[in-house]
Amino acid sequence: MKALVKHVPTFLRDSSHTIEDLKLLGPLPDYARLFTADAVSMYTNIHCEEGCAAFQGWFDDYAAELPRNFPVALFMAVLKIVMTYNIFQFDNTYWLQLSGTAMGTSCACLYATIFWGYIERKKILPKWKPLLPYLKRFIDDKLGIWIGSDSEFESFKADLNTHGSLSWITSCLQTSVDFLDLTISLDDNGGLRFKTYQKAFNLYLYIPPSSAHPPGVLKSIIFGNLRRYWQQNTSLQDYVAIARQFAERLEARGHARSTIDELFMDALYATIFWGYIERKRILPKWKHLLPFFKRFIDDKLGIWVGSTLEFEQFMIDLNSQGSLQWIASGLQSSVNFLDLTISFCQDNKLSFMTYQKAFNLYLYIPPSSAHPPGVLKSIIYGNLRRYWQQNTSIDDYIAIARQFADRLEARGHKRSTITELFLEATKAFTKTAPTKSTTAESPLYLHWEWH
Repeated sequence: MKALVKHVPTFLRDSSHTIEDLKLLGPLPDYARLFTADAVSMYTNIHCEEGCAAFQGWFDDYAAELPRNFPVALFMAVLKIVMTYNIFQFDNTYWLQLSGTAMGTSCACLYATIFWGYIERKKILPKWKPLLPYLKRFIDDKLGIWIGSDSEFESFKADLNTHGSLSWITSCLQTSVDFLDLTISLDDNGGLRFKTYQKAFNLYLYIPPSSAHPPGVLKSIIFGNLRRYWQQNTSLQDYVAIARQFAERLEARGHARSTIDELFMDALYATIFWGYIERKRILPKWKHLLPFFKRFIDDKLGIWVGSTLEFEQFMIDLNSQGSLQWIASGLQSSVNFLDLTISFCQDNKLSFMTYQKAFNLYLYIPPSSAHPPGVLKSIIYGNLRRYWQQNTSIDDYIAIARQFADRLEARGHKRSTITELFLEATKAFTKTAPTKSTTAESPLYLHWEWH
């Protein structure tokens, strides 16, 4: 299903995806207005027959979008089994779910998303697209921008409830709406502004100081939330207000103000302070020569399309902002960034390869470790999956995987154990990546949960 959901034209991953998506729209007409819509009990109101019919329709109408050798017949057979034979336990009794999406199954969310995505793609968007410059959805929550009349909007709302068994509660047209954890507003210039939205009954039960969590967890909570608030708030005043509330809520949970202040300063300086400088001073001036410019804390990666002289001027400007100094590499066709080697090919496309520092000791857990057996399996699965994603060339992947196996063996693990886990891991994730596959068939692996 993950191979299908990326083709749903209204699909939204989260609020960050929403902001990125909306920023691509550009200025809107002054008569544009916002609305939201919420499905009534989405999961329980999707009947199995119409859900499976939507998937079959997707396979028939958009066959060209399916991965190579996608097993349509097997997929449909399994989908019907999952949706019609869902057994759940209540106390010491067992029940068969008779209607609606199979609750508690790992596919329920994607099933609902793709089901309505097919209806949107076939019936809603073709009819209303001229009046809908934007219509996206996070599962059962829609966000839209309307540029038609009020009467046309009433017709749109009525039409929304004539497809299948789902009903949608649609808001009125407004200049400001709450969607996920965002308040989205139209400004006077046709632009969009964002602000963090929090529900009134949120209890903000952050972990207390007495928790057995390691200290790094509190740091992660603070870094993650401050970064999210920074991305979500167009106005600096709104960001300051929500950050201040965050600090007060942490203090109310028992954390010392000195600890909070120290972690806040670390987070602000590491991720937000320099991000503000980039956003206000660097990018407006140099964006035309920087098609790509991103940063992971204190490591920057950029693509430069200007001259060498202009690059030198750019570096002088970079080091004239605040007290930080940046050491830049020369302009190259290949660079090491984080755990990647990124290179330009002859056709000006980018290729990737895993990068490992020379002094890495590769101290994987030995067989004598008290860790449960599943930890070694997770290490192998996780690293092989990462290497697969990181290496454009299959030869580079094979080389780094072979080195990985040798290093595990050097730590004392048996070659037979390593080989068995390597084969399991490779089968588990390479089936979804046909561009590197060397086999003619792409098998479908199923996980059957015992009820």
